[in-house]
Amino acid sequence: MPDSMPDSMKDADIIARLADIQLPPAPDSGAWVVATLIVAVILAVTSIYLYRYRKTHRRTVPASQGVRAAALTRLGQLEEEWQTGRIDDRQAAFRLATLLRLGLGETQWSAAVVESNSERTLQAVLAELRYRRAPGIHMEQSVFESARDCLSKDTAPAC
Repeated sequence: MPDSMPDSMKDADIIARLADIQLPPAPDSGAWVVATLIVAVILAVTSIYLYRYRKTHRRTVPASQGVRAAALTRLGQLEEEWQTGRIDDRQAAFRLATLLRLGLGETQWSAAVVESNSERTLQAVLAELRYRRAPGIHMEQSVFESARDCLSKDTAPAC
């Protein structure tokens, strides 16, 4: 192209040369649909596989065992607080009853749900310490040992 041509002529010449060029056809939309379906099927199969895998390979330890272990740890802390005198017998009895109720997975720890004699005795001692507050009654180390026995057994909720 000669440089002496005006700019408008150059543009017209370029446009004339491009007029006979044909653009490629648009991509087939069916290929996108097929590709999207294949990806969706792969995601669905993977999701189902992961769901079934997680469902069959759960922890074998029931959740209640974790709660009991935490309750046993807290029982040791409560016993230490009681022994050092940071809490009195009545406060220790309240905390111990709550700890046993939660550690055994009970919504209410009453005579209706108590199944064993040792638990019934422990419940009676704690009730006496919490509510009747007779001057001669004091908490003993055996109360903590009974509570530890209740929380250590594998069968829930009985002691």
